[in-house]
Amino acid sequence: VKECAVNRGGGDHKSTKLHFPAWQSVPVPSALLEKLPKLAKGISENLNKIQQKKQGMTSKELKESHVTQAEGSIKAIKKHVQDALRMLASRPLDAKQQLQAEKPILLETYAAAGTLLLTDLDIFKSHEWTALVEAVRRAQDGEAGSPFQMSQAQRDALDAKLDDKIT
Repeated sequence: VKECAVNRGGGDHKSTKLHFPAWQSVPVPSALLEKLPKLAKGISENLNKIQQKKQGMTSKELKESHVTQAEGSIKAIKKHVQDALRMLASRPLDAKQQLQAEKPILLETYAAAGTLLLTDLDIFKSHEWTALVEAVRRAQDGEAGSPFQMSQAQRDALDAKLDDKIT
């Protein structure tokens, strides 16, 4: 990964393929995801079923049954939910990808514009949501004001922690 004078989040901020924003590294509290009961329950139940099914299966059986693919799909859904929550908790960027620190978070911006009306949901009134918004704010403020780079190993460790907290 190319080193940059100011690295926005991680990777090369000039390359969309190598860059990831600071809000993406903020852990989503499992208590917050529990406020999405059906989705969180479905993710957990499916991952548990898949892990139970995988036990004792040979490599050939795993390939034939597509259990590993199903597990990957469920994990991808979980990651997308985490990313969506972090993104909604973030503040917008301008056309030059500069943080608009004075603007409200995206959830509030979208609600004010009438494009995403989710603010009445209990999840967005919870203590866990407020904590996530503050964590994202700190990450974005740090990203805008100082060099920040997270190694791939650090990102992998963070992803593993998020996986543990959701299931």
